[in-house]
Amino acid sequence: MMLLSQRAVKAGPCSTGKRPCSALGRTMPVPMRVTPSMPAPASPCSQQHPVSRSVLCQADQSSGDSSPGFLTTPESQSQAFGVLAMTSGALGVTALLAPALILGVMFPGTNMIGDPIYGELDPYYLRIAGATLAISAAVEYSLMDAAAAGRLRSATYQRLMLGTIAKSAAYLAVFATSAEAWTPALMALYPSAAVAALVINASVLTNINAQHGGSFPDLGMSLLPAGRDGWVYLGVSLMYLATAVLCVVPDAPSLFADAQVVGGFQDGPISLLLRHTWAPGFLLAGVAALNLRDAADRDRLGASTFKRLNLGLVGLECGYVACFLLAMVSRAAPADLMGVSNVAVSLGISSFCTWHWLWAQKSKK
Repeated sequence: MMLLSQRAVKAGPCSTGKRPCSALGRTMPVPMRVTPSMPAPASPCSQQHPVSRSVLCQADQSSGDSSPGFLTTPESQSQAFGVLAMTSGALGVTALLAPALILGVMFPGTNMIGDPIYGELDPYYLRIAGATLAISAAVEYSLMDAAAAGRLRSATYQRLMLGTIAKSAAYLAVFATSAEAWTPALMALYPSAAVAALVINASVLTNINAQHGGSFPDLGMSLLPAGRDGWVYLGVSLMYLATAVLCVVPDAPSLFADAQVVGGFQDGPISLLLRHTWAPGFLLAGVAALNLRDAADRDRLGASTFKRLNLGLVGLECGYVACFLLAMVSRAAPADLMGVSNVAVSLGISSFCTWHWLWAQKSKK
């Protein structure tokens, strides 16, 4: 019996440590199970040869501290577009208000009789080039806002980035074909903004689409506008694109042509460079008007982006009218039928865009 009792104690639940029990009228202490602590699994760094171990450790640390790529985050993209918008705005205002200051920096020195080396008409040409920067600032500000909101994948902003790339490439082409007007200051300053805009827009466009398999969204629109406003914007766009072409075509008709003959002015290399500089701005204005035509078809002209684009076209046209009227008052341009009709068309475009900037409503559907 004693042997059976001892065997029962050894085989009973007491040996499991789950609950206390008594044997032979005594309470048996519950043995505490001690679980040895398991060593932490060794990292790959400690299991390798000393040389390979250091390499693996450095790789692990660098992978955890990897920084985002160039212009891949909404914050960096928005900041880059903001810098471009401020640069375009500052250059445009300076060209409009103080063209002689820019010309004196870009083309220092005087001719044999002590006059500046740039021509009499060049300040007017530079003012018009400054007016075209109004649409650049509006486009870049819209891209800045869209980048911060993560909307750059939209077809509207993709078109605007492609248009800015084309504008920047056109600026560089104008510069490359005007070697006779090059000065050290011009070579250092003229291409810099165009190169920056080209790199930023191309990089952002590539990064945004790379996140979607490298494909572009559908950028097309219907062949014919759906309503009256769409037709007006289409006509404005075609006019801007035609103007951009005429700015660079040799021997193209110019509103300043008669003034050059009557006043004895003559376009030299600097004048041709400045007149050709109008073309990229009108090219981007044409792209902006195409986007406004698409917005009119979709009843979206009241959205903030399209209000900004309308405001940019208003700034371009108002600046152009002011520059041309000043040229006519100064007898640098003839006040003939062609000049007056040119001013009338610009005022019509400005009034149309101002109306939609102020009163257009966004569709709620």
